Amino acid sequence: NLLVVGLVPSELDGISPREALTVVEEMKAAALRFARNVGGWSDQVGLYVNVFGHNNVNSLFVHILDMTEVGPGFSVQAFKNCPLDAVLKVLREEAASSMTVSVSKPIMPMRPSRSRVSSVGGKHFFFAGTDGATSLKAEIIGRIPVLKDASSFREARRLLVEELGGAGTLREELIRAGFVNEDTNQLTTGNNPFNIFAKCAAGALQQPNMAAE
Repeated sequence: NLLVVGLVPSELDGISPREALTVVEEMKAAALRFARNVGGWSDQVGLYVNVFGHNNVNSLFVHILDMTEVGPGFSVQAFKNCPLDAVLKVLREEAASSMTVSVSKPIMPMRPSRSRVSSVGGKHFFFAGTDGATSLKAEIIGRIPVLKDASSFREARRLLVEELGGAGTLREELIRAGFVNEDTNQLTTGNNPFNIFAKCAAGALQQPNMAAE
């Protein structure tokens, strides 16, 4: 998810903020090229992402919209549709500041009376969030209920790094939920949980007309 792009340390196969910026710029170029060549689209193209917390699918993808054809769902989902340009603005700031990333220890306080067994190495895990949040995702939603611009994206990244344990905490949450393989750090492609984008990317599921498009 773009929440952690450029924030995963090299020790965990991550890339630097500058490298992350290049990758996201390439994503934007590819999306715009698709819109230009698919046929039938106007030149008013919107590119949006859902930042972790406000995402429904645990995969990285970009919503490509013809802004002359948006329906009522666009305004309903506006609170969590963050423009890709807003993400790029923050990444450019971080790259310009020569931001460096180190390994952050996940938040794993030991409270035997309220802890539960985690699937990550059999360790006990307890997440004590604000207002009853019991997961990183719920905490981000509670702290940043509207995440649709550079300011809220910047705050989400600050919150993750400075208060919530960094990318390592997110990794553990996704491992416990079965979305990430602990040994490979890759998204899982099974049926439970079912991650359609991961399955398509891995070739485990063929989307109709995908090859032609």
